[in-house]
Amino acid sequence: MYKIMRLCHTAIKQCALDSNKLPIDKNNNLYYDVLTILDVALLPSLSFMDCNCCVAEELWNILKYYPYQNRYCLYARWKNDTPLQHAALLRKRADAQKKIKSIMKRVSKETIKPVGRSIGKLTHSSPGVLFDYVLIQIQLYDNLIGPVVDSLKYLTNISYDVLGYCLVEALAGADRDRFKHDGTSISLWLQSLASFCGAIFKKYNIELTGLLQYVANQLKAQKSLDLLILKEIVQKMAGIEAAEEMTSDQLDAMAGGDLLKNEAGYFSQVRNTKKSSQRLKEALAEHDLAVALCLLMAQQKHCVVYRETDKSHLKLVGKLYDQCQDTLVQFGTFLGSTMTVDEYVERLPSIHSMLQDNHIHSDVAFFLARPMFAHAINIKYDILRKADPNYKKMSTTMKQAKYAEAAQAVMAPVAQSVRPLHPLKVWEDISPQFLVTFWSLSMYDLYVPIESYQREINKLKQLAAQSADSKDVNVSKGKKEQERYTTLIEKLQDERRKQEEHVEKVFAYLRQEKDTWFLSRSAKSAKNETITQFLQLMSISSMYIYNRGCHVLRQICPHYTFFKDCEFFNSSLL
Repeated sequence: MYKIMRLCHTAIKQCALDSNKLPIDKNNNLYYDVLTILDVALLPSLSFMDCNCCVAEELWNILKYYPYQNRYCLYARWKNDTPLQHAALLRKRADAQKKIKSIMKRVSKETIKPVGRSIGKLTHSSPGVLFDYVLIQIQLYDNLIGPVVDSLKYLTNISYDVLGYCLVEALAGADRDRFKHDGTSISLWLQSLASFCGAIFKKYNIELTGLLQYVANQLKAQKSLDLLILKEIVQKMAGIEAAEEMTSDQLDAMAGGDLLKNEAGYFSQVRNTKKSSQRLKEALAEHDLAVALCLLMAQQKHCVVYRETDKSHLKLVGKLYDQCQDTLVQFGTFLGSTMTVDEYVERLPSIHSMLQDNHIHSDVAFFLARPMFAHAINIKYDILRKADPNYKKMSTTMKQAKYAEAAQAVMAPVAQSVRPLHPLKVWEDISPQFLVTFWSLSMYDLYVPIESYQREINKLKQLAAQSADSKDVNVSKGKKEQERYTTLIEKLQDERRKQEEHVEKVFAYLRQEKDTWFLSRSAKSAKNETITQFLQLMSISSMYIYNRGCHVLRQICPHYTFFKDCEFFNSSLL
């Protein structure tokens, strides 16, 4: 058997493969002959080799040259079909089931090492049978998730890959009801599986593509329930929460820079996510799933109410809609923070394409496009600033004027592109420039959360003082902690200064542009119509940001009294 594996390994290495791991020469039968050998002989033979991790690793050296679709098909046949054709394999499967049932009775936080070694030995030969039973137990008892995840550290590469397949199979082939009996919330077994997915993919280097493609396929079928899996994966692997209920302090902190968001914007601070977030980014980029998932979530958000849940309980409809919105914001935040601006601009469609071709609503399209606008404005601003021979000695007023000129140059074509998307009557009350300006800005552009910055800086100063006075910590460790806190304080202060400068530039641009926002009609008769158009186009779904926006716009345009009326109307809705 070992000689056959070495021959197969040499043969598959010599095959010229493309980026999708498919043979460039379509007439290359050797590529498919090795697949047949794996299916008929090698994988079934592994079931008879107890505790032989070397053979399992040698098999993985062949399997890794195939795409996940082929590998998952092999695992499905190895686990479900092949044992039915051979009585000896059925006996081996029964023995493995008996052993794993005995092992799972001893799983706890105190027995992680011995249980982990027993699980590792058993998975070398029968990973599929073992993981089926483990996943059933996790669906029943969610308190097993932590100990089981820690116990799986002795697995081989092929066992981790089979685990990825078993997770997709458990999610896709579940005959159980995905909702609780009252029909108003998601079943606990699905929540447990989603939580396990997030924990296992963060801790171990398991290929994510199959699971991400499964979520994308569910969205294509207009099923948003499995977004819970994506939500857990992004939260655990990237440390970005999809907070459903935030305190006022957290909302305030979310208007700041990335560092303030990480320190004060989330309930839990997930550390050591650099490697796992990079793996998630690479998995999304490998099959162009990043943009696909964004667009599918944006479209599904409006299918939830009218198609997916037309006969469901109203409470469930609201929960699924909120989950879709939260996951979209969380996923968009992840892409914006991990991708370089050039990668982001290259992969994401233009704002016109999102609005017209993909039929995405303005709030979502502009949310996804904001990093592109900011990047384009900054590039144009640098060009205009450096064109001045005395740009190093340029005053603050001149910098603000150059920024306003750059923003005008970048956003003018965008304003023209949104004009055909609405009837002509809409533009009698509100100009396209105002719609584009309103949706292209975020709270970071309009408001500096000085209190949040100061609160976090004071907290870090207290922690630094405590680490200096602590007698339980040795001197070198205490000094390192102090240096870390001091560095964080300096970074927060620098971030606040940069945001203050940025907000001043944005306000200068808004003051320059404000006179073009509303067309002069007979003021009193048109006021109510203008307010109506404003409320319809500037979606009331984001109440907090909407209210803040009205407040800021009222400061810039005090003579436009209807901003005050809109803010009052919005407050009454809240």
